[in-house]
Amino acid sequence: MSKKKTLWVFGDSFTKGLGLYPDEHQYPEYKGKENLIWSNLLANFLEANLESVAFNGISNDMIWDNIIDKWDDITTGDYVIIGLTKLPRWQIYSPGHKQVGLFNKTPIRDTQLLLNGEQVLQNIRDNMEDVYANVMTNFIFLTDRFHDKGCETFIWDTTLWTKFKTIYQETKHNDHHWGIQGNQEMVDYLKTEMRL
Repeated sequence: MSKKKTLWVFGDSFTKGLGLYPDEHQYPEYKGKENLIWSNLLANFLEANLESVAFNGISNDMIWDNIIDKWDDITTGDYVIIGLTKLPRWQIYSPGHKQVGLFNKTPIRDTQLLLNGEQVLQNIRDNMEDVYANVMTNFIFLTDRFHDKGCETFIWDTTLWTKFKTIYQETKHNDHHWGIQGNQEMVDYLKTEMRL
């Protein structure tokens, strides 16, 4: 009897399903509807177990760390979907911080809060194409290694954030994460792009 496949999803709040996910950020309209987050819907479609490794506001470097942390658990036949985040998000070493991730890293959402942060942020903006190309090169390297393991992989980025229906459009909450319809639209997009 073969092992049931696993769908692994890595990313930030758009992967986690902020607004629908049952935590302190869940809106009353979505209570009991967390099964409508795109990753749950896709896992059901694939008849796969779901392993979601996603945290609000984290950096691409922290997403990378989370993938490496789970590397040995991901096996032949599994699906791996990586959602990249905003390029200016960075991580710093900050033991004990409430948002600390692997290796005592803490996400910094506002680069300008760092020493010389405005200069760093401007440098990223001035070189956005090179920064993006570098990030994609790193993550494509990872997806190639997953292919070597016999896994099906897909990377998506922040350009999808505005493509699907939002919580604001569904409820008027000032939140531009995907609502129920937007999560379904993400599933439909992945089915098409991944030829599922």
